[in-house]
Amino acid sequence: MRKSWVWIIFIIILSFFFKGVAYAFLEKGWEGGVVDYYCEEGIKFYEQTEYGKAKEAFKKALLIDEDCEIARRYLVKIEKIERQMEEREKKRKVRREKKRKVEQRKGEEKIEKQIEQTESLLSPFPGKEKESIYEFTQPAHYFQVEDISRKQKEAVDLLNKAIYPVRISGEYRIGLGVYSDGEVEWKKADADWQENNWRYLYGDLRFNTFDPVIYNRLKVNVDAALSENWSFGMEIVNDPWSFIGRTPEFRIYNADKSDYADIQLKYWGNLETTIPQTVRTHKGNVIDIPEIKVEGGKIVPTSLSASWSDELGKGWTDSFGTISDYEFSSEYRPVRSLWVEYKGDAWKMKVFPFGGQEEALSSDDPLGLSNHHIYWEPSPWLDYWEQGQEYTATGWESGEWKKDWYTEDSEHQWLRRLRGVSLAFGDPEYGDFSLESTIATPLDVWEDYSELNALPMALRARYRLSEEWQIGTTQTGRVGYVEGSRDAYAWAGGLDIQYSPYSFENTVLSAEIARSKRKENILSSVHEQEKEDDAYKLKLTTKIPTLFPAYYYEDIPLDIDFSYTRLGEDFYAPLASYTYTRDDQAWGRYLSFFPRSPQDEAVRLGDSVDIDREVYGLTLRSRFFEGRIRPLFNYRNAHRVSDDEFIEAIYRSEIEYDILDNLQSKIVYIYEDKPEDSEGRDLSVDRTAFGLRYEWTDWLTTEAIYTYTNEYPSFPDDLYSWVSANPEPPYPHYNIYKARVIYQPFSQITLTFDHTTNEFKFANRIADDYYYDELTYDGLEIEYKPNSKLSTRFVYRYSYVANLNQYIDNGEEEVEGHHNLYAEIIYHIDPDATLSLQYGDLGVYSEPEYIPYSHAVLDTQHLVRIFYTQKF
Repeated sequence: MRKSWVWIIFIIILSFFFKGVAYAFLEKGWEGGVVDYYCEEGIKFYEQTEYGKAKEAFKKALLIDEDCEIARRYLVKIEKIERQMEEREKKRKVRREKKRKVEQRKGEEKIEKQIEQTESLLSPFPGKEKESIYEFTQPAHYFQVEDISRKQKEAVDLLNKAIYPVRISGEYRIGLGVYSDGEVEWKKADADWQENNWRYLYGDLRFNTFDPVIYNRLKVNVDAALSENWSFGMEIVNDPWSFIGRTPEFRIYNADKSDYADIQLKYWGNLETTIPQTVRTHKGNVIDIPEIKVEGGKIVPTSLSASWSDELGKGWTDSFGTISDYEFSSEYRPVRSLWVEYKGDAWKMKVFPFGGQEEALSSDDPLGLSNHHIYWEPSPWLDYWEQGQEYTATGWESGEWKKDWYTEDSEHQWLRRLRGVSLAFGDPEYGDFSLESTIATPLDVWEDYSELNALPMALRARYRLSEEWQIGTTQTGRVGYVEGSRDAYAWAGGLDIQYSPYSFENTVLSAEIARSKRKENILSSVHEQEKEDDAYKLKLTTKIPTLFPAYYYEDIPLDIDFSYTRLGEDFYAPLASYTYTRDDQAWGRYLSFFPRSPQDEAVRLGDSVDIDREVYGLTLRSRFFEGRIRPLFNYRNAHRVSDDEFIEAIYRSEIEYDILDNLQSKIVYIYEDKPEDSEGRDLSVDRTAFGLRYEWTDWLTTEAIYTYTNEYPSFPDDLYSWVSANPEPPYPHYNIYKARVIYQPFSQITLTFDHTTNEFKFANRIADDYYYDELTYDGLEIEYKPNSKLSTRFVYRYSYVANLNQYIDNGEEEVEGHHNLYAEIIYHIDPDATLSLQYGDLGVYSEPEYIPYSHAVLDTQHLVRIFYTQKF
């Protein structure tokens, strides 16, 4: 009886179950019920992250009902997740492979060092069996057995074998110059002659000022792997900049002895003169000390005078008599670099008693708090502190951090040294945690080694939270000293975060918040200053093809770079300089068909970022039709933080279009929207340029460029204030026409004909490197290369320039013609040895050959120079 009731209950429950199923079948049909079942199963597996089983279930549902939205939606989700997992695994494999290669390389290096150490122990005087390791091989056509260059290298190789594990390398340079009057120069070079400065108007050679770069140099690099972990290096340079001198500090008085100045003259061997200096007197007057000739260890008699004026042009002049007979103490400082380094598996340390600005820590945080600066500017790590002064007539002038723009050689190597130590832990590219830290102090060329003026320091740490997220911190500081006492300090620290999502390849979102604090004039409590402020930056870089799923926008190759930056009015990053990175590089605003290097391309656009500015920036780059069309768009908008006043808005559009394989076109449009001046005049400027380059045949190419602009060069107009060669705003537009014909009748000969017409007749001689030539001129260049070892070049230029000095003196705008002839012969003895012969001058250079399409001087320089360079 009891069993019967059990069965009855079971049948009732079963009937209710089948009743529900029946209702479902009646409502949706049998297919709907099965589809629901498979969808429920798929959702269950999806929630359990068993995506393979879920995918099977949803596919079965689609086999029954191909319009099932639930199955389709979940399959899209699963496909996206699988794609993300696949990309993540690919990245992990790449990182594992890179890490494996690094470890393999370290292991191989370790084994090689052990083998070399064993060989050196077994064979203290290496024999013939080891000569093949050091054998110097070059193409046979370059040199014969008797070549001096090869014998020198063989001698160095033998020396390196004998002193192993120490290794010596380097180069030497021999230069000589002969002027038309018979004067012979073997030491005449100064990088300051290459700059846009007062010499253009007031120097002895005015617009023909140039750097002869005549000097001799021997550079020796010594490197040694002392053990598996320890290494040592040193660079010794014997050149004119290695010889310096100083006089004792002395005091000079004006005529009635009511004012005086303390002076120390400094000597440099490159010109055998003192360096130019600016000295303030006790009252606050200004003495500009010129380059004074040094003969027999003493200066020649030189008269000094002082001249000072305020913002209203009111001031006074004063005579400080004649100085003479001051002797110099001579010093020889050949060591440019000296370091000892330890490299372990996880960390490394470097101690550098002598080093260049390359030893500074360069941080990769969005704000670039450590070592941010433009490439031609000395690093902020080299800045020095100048104490504030109370002048009896002009009052108090606060102390400040200054840059040493003068101490560089003719190859633009900054000669202030850094002394310090750096530590690093972890691998910033592949590791989860990394830390870098450097503390150093700059050393002036004429300072004693024991002197301490500034002490910069920086720390950069990163931690990878996951494959997508990274956080970091940058801490920087600098202390300024006066005779061992602290007179100023500054600190800036930031926290940054970076997000690189897997689902959006090549997309990076980064942000940083920073705060700074500084105190100055500490030793003068009355004038002590203390300031604090904040800075922020948000940056997004991405590519449109990966911003959305691949099957949507794969044909839109658009690179996007967006940023928002805010630096407070009193924000101060002691080891970062934003002044020269905010503006476009001058050469970057000119249309040219001369190829630019990737390094130049990376810096030619400014970002408008500076202290007391809030800036929005957007840059778009793309490539269409297999790279034949290459557009670029850049927009920047800057406002002042302190009062929210508008500063500038810059629009730039560029298009490079390869119309045909042999026909290239370029268009550049730049508009700088500026606020009106106090008189309501529009200060905005713009530049429109269009160019065509057509290669008619293999032996004939023509270029044409047209520019319409109202931009006027600031140099040399900024050298004087009482008159201006540039027009008053609103600035009128003018035209620039350029044409070039490149004719190559034979493979060894190339003829280039140039013409430029610039309607602004005060356009000056300066053509910044080889990127533009705004000077009005006609030119012919003939290049002859009979073989791979020998090249000759002849250049003639006839230029038209208004005499600026005459205009300043009497207002006349007379245009004058200038002839410039240049010739050179370069013989490449082998890849590491070159012999050069030059007549005249045409461009700024560090190697003994000129830069194409540049204008360093207007008139022919009757100077013959010969250079021999050899690397070993």
